[in-house]
Parts: sequence; C-alpha cells; structure tokens
Amino acid sequence: VSRPFWQEEINVLYVAMSRAQRSLRLSPEVAGFLDLLGHQPYIPPPRASPGEEEKLNELRLGDEARWRIFEKEVQGREDFVVDVTTVPWPRGPEGNELGLHSGMAEDQVKALLQLSLMRFHPDKFCARWRAHIPQEERHRDSKLQGKLAETTRAVLALKGDWAPAESAGDA
Repeated sequence: VSRPFWQEEINVLYVAMSRAQRSLRLSPEVAGFLDLLGHQPYIPPPRASPGEEEKLNELRLGDEARWRIFEKEVQGREDFVVDVTTVPWPRGPEGNELGLHSGMAEDQVKALLQLSLMRFHPDKFCARWRAHIPQEERHRDSKLQGKLAETTRAVLALKGDWAPAESAGDA
C-alpha cells in the first residue's frame, strides 16, 4: 500500500463496496475488509407499514404546501415578519423530521434532503429572507437562528442515515 496508485485503487474499491452494500448482501470476506478499513455497516431504515408511509407522505405534502404559502406571503407583503413563529418548520417525527420512509425512491430522498438544506441552512435562509427578518433575529443567539441551526443539524443527520454511500465516496 506504499505505492501512491495503490491507495487510489483501494479508495475506489472501498467506495464501490460500501455503495454495493445498500443493494446487496456482502460476503463475509468483503464485510471483513470494509471492517478493517473502519467502515460502519449500512443498516437500512426500518420499513414503515403502508399506513405509516401514507401518513408520512401526507405530512410531507402538507409541509410543502405550508412552505409555498409562506413564500407567497413573504414575497407578497413588505410588512411580513419572518421569525421563529412564522416559518413553516418540518413536522415529521423526531429523528425523521422530513417524514422519509423506505418506500421512497432514492432520488426523491436525495432531492428532498438537498431542498431542505437549501431552505433551512441559516446562511442561505437569512440571505433569502433578510429584508423580512427583524434585526434582533439576525444574530447567532436568536430563537430563529437557533431553530434554523437545529433543523439543519436534523436534516444533516437524516442525510447521513439515508445517503451513507455519498459520505463514503467523499472520504
């Protein structure tokens, strides 16, 4: 492994194997190799019942509708105040704030995670809605900034749980 090109080959092999484990059952040898490299095994999210999946789908649709209404209100009224009480925060259960479930397509999950990070990341949020955010809510210790940071951390945790192959590829 002292040769530089071998390290690159091992990295490519690691990424391929760690991504394969999302769809395939790895042999004990491959799993052992990944374990030697310090890889955390992929544990698929628990399968929700069809009724639970439907509730989560309705929750996400409701959250999206609330966000669209929020955007229209803010853009349509110069006097609209954006604070912790007027932002339509995601309403999923704790640990699954976006209401993801294993019946969703992988590209749908990735798109929702990315969209949520764009919406709730404190820097991006404040850049977009700055004119409507009161001065006292712009500093780092405000309730709005705290809730934005909390929501962003929750979405990043979901991203780690639902898209482990991407983080493995970045290593």
